[in-house]
Amino acid sequence: MTTFEKYMKNEHTGRENAIKSRALEGIFHCKGKEIRHMVNELRCLGVPICSCNQGYYYSTNASDIRDTINHLAGRANKIIAAQDGLEKSLPRDSKSYEKPIN
Repeated sequence: MTTFEKYMKNEHTGRENAIKSRALEGIFHCKGKEIRHMVNELRCLGVPICSCNQGYYYSTNASDIRDTINHLAGRANKIIAAQDGLEKSLPRDSKSYEKPIN
């Protein structure tokens, strides 16, 4: 268990105990990008770090976890739509670009 995970589990369990990224940046002496990276790594490992308008929090509530999953899915869909739009802007015979395999 990482220091970040321990901190979130011990100090910020539950939506009512969410903490803003800016506050985490001060506590862990890093930038928001690093906080997002730590959160993403933990989520990829199955650690239930959720987020809401009030910030990040550790959750054991299935509804909160599902809300975060849905939010992430929506963001992923928007990124894919942007990728698709950019692909349309390329010439059909463009040899300098290969479509990635998903």
